[in-house]
Amino acid sequence: MTDDTHRVMVGGKAMNFYGSNRLTSDIDYLVWEPGRDLFYQHDDGDIINAAAHPVLRDIWQEEQGRQIVSVQGLLELKAFAFINHCQNGHFRKSYDDEYDIKFLVDKFGLQDVPVIRRHMGPGEYQEVKKIIDMVLEHRRRAT
Repeated sequence: MTDDTHRVMVGGKAMNFYGSNRLTSDIDYLVWEPGRDLFYQHDDGDIINAAAHPVLRDIWQEEQGRQIVSVQGLLELKAFAFINHCQNGHFRKSYDDEYDIKFLVDKFGLQDVPVIRRHMGPGEYQEVKKIIDMVLEHRRRAT
C-alpha cells in the first residue's frame, strides 16, 4: 500500500465511530489493490484488499471515496466475516460479528444484506437474515 492509496476505515474502530461500545484496538482498512493478497498488514493497521474477493469488490463499489465505511457497508462486512468465521470454526470471532450485526440492525434499523444475498448460498444468507429478523422483531415489539 502506498501513501496515496485510498482506504476506508472498517472493522472495530468503525463500529466505535457509529456508537458501539465493544472494546477493540484493531484498526482495519478496506483498499483496492489488484495483485495484492486479500489480507496483509501495514504500519497503520490491518488491510483488507477488496480487489481480491468478489463480495468485497461489490462492497468497495459502494464505499470507495468514503473515509469511514457506511453503516450498510459495515453490516455487509460483518455478515461476510460472520459467515467466514463460522465456516472456519472461529466461533469466538463469529460471536463478535454477531454482536456487531445486532448492534447495527438495532441502532440503524438496517433490514437486509443484498451483497451477501447475491454472493453467498441460501443457507449462509439465511443464517445472517435470521439474526437481522430477530433484532427487527424485538424492535417491533418494543414500540
